[in-house]
Amino acid sequence: MKSLGLDIRPRPPRVFYGWWIVAITVAMLAFLAGSIFWSFSFFVSPMETDLGWSSNTISGVFLIQGLISALLAPVAGALFDRFGPRRVATIGIVMCGGGLILWSRSESIWQFYLAFNFAGAGFTAVFSSTIAAVANWFIRRRGLAIGVASLGIAFAGGMAPIVLYLIETFTWRTTLLLLGVVTMAVFVPLAMVLRHRPEPYGSYPDGDPSPEEVEGTGPILETDGVSVSVALRTRSFWLMGYAFLMGFWAIGAIQVHQSPYLESVGISRGVAAATIALLSFTSVIGRVVFGWLVDRHDPRLLTAVALTLHAIGVFVFTIVDGSREWTLAIFLIFFSPGLGALMVLQPAMQGHYFGRRAFGVLAGINYALTSISWSAGPYVLGISFGVFDAYQPGLLLFGGLILAGIPALFLLGTRSQAPGLQDPAGPGPQSHAHEVGTSRTSSD
Repeated sequence: MKSLGLDIRPRPPRVFYGWWIVAITVAMLAFLAGSIFWSFSFFVSPMETDLGWSSNTISGVFLIQGLISALLAPVAGALFDRFGPRRVATIGIVMCGGGLILWSRSESIWQFYLAFNFAGAGFTAVFSSTIAAVANWFIRRRGLAIGVASLGIAFAGGMAPIVLYLIETFTWRTTLLLLGVVTMAVFVPLAMVLRHRPEPYGSYPDGDPSPEEVEGTGPILETDGVSVSVALRTRSFWLMGYAFLMGFWAIGAIQVHQSPYLESVGISRGVAAATIALLSFTSVIGRVVFGWLVDRHDPRLLTAVALTLHAIGVFVFTIVDGSREWTLAIFLIFFSPGLGALMVLQPAMQGHYFGRRAFGVLAGINYALTSISWSAGPYVLGISFGVFDAYQPGLLLFGGLILAGIPALFLLGTRSQAPGLQDPAGPGPQSHAHEVGTSRTSSD
């Protein structure tokens, strides 16, 4: 056919399939994180009224959930590396929906803790598998792709006003039941779109041609990354984990206590709801901008900037009160971009240093580390409030802990010093190289 001037080779799709995985990830994370976490504070008051529990008892579930997530995240990562994202995400979605339904029927504290942690464990499986899938489908644009995918967490804040409206229109139990049913009915079918890696489908990361067809794109890395055992023996992995663990102290605490704190300093419940939504939406800036930058610049410096912005935001939050609501805008200007950036920089930096070979397991371990501070934060802030009868001392402590993570970043070394990922192209985060691997993976 070619002798007749016809070229019957299949044309690549107009939209690289990896971007469809990104789009599905956005939708899943937005609804699930919004239903389970971002809207949590609006369930506290009606549960206190109906069930007679204290807010500290209710918010204590976050500590247990974080510990469970810390244990399950590496397992979810290992399952992702073995079976691919479709199976892991589907199981996670069913757990999320089932947990929300069980939460709606809770009459005792142990039932509530069981239901919430069941849903939270499901979210861990969904988050771990979708973000890892995105990271596997991109190399040159990994930071940007993860940044766009993590917009789901940013858009999750938009669920807060919707959930508040449903609670006030119906009841908190009916709202949870509705959220659980929608979760399983909508997102189980969407999980079928997810795929593990592009190579089994005749494609390559970023939608690029095969490495053999590429000319003038730089050297090819003769590795697909490092194994789990090699990564865990490096100082870089643990320094990275420490830096991000420090960065997550305030995130969970503010998610849980933001509405009660703002109401305690004279901010209305409606403004508190709007602030939660704005916090997540404005984090888009950090997710997209830092996602774009990390593909081009040193992730260590970018993470230091993100942690600094994050800490300043926490410090500003301590001076917010009803007589100067304008300080909420200053809080959002610093805290939100820093939060969004950290969500993107953690998986991007891991891929930058350790590649795709064991991305799921390593991401699970990193997620476990940050789950410790994220889940302990609300509990520590609650204890601090009980001691000082104010939220500010605990928030000031968190700001200091965030800054304490910065020095570790500059002890990491460069990518060229990471075992198995020496890049002769120079110091650029990805250069134009392709990771070419031979490890066996699921075709899911």
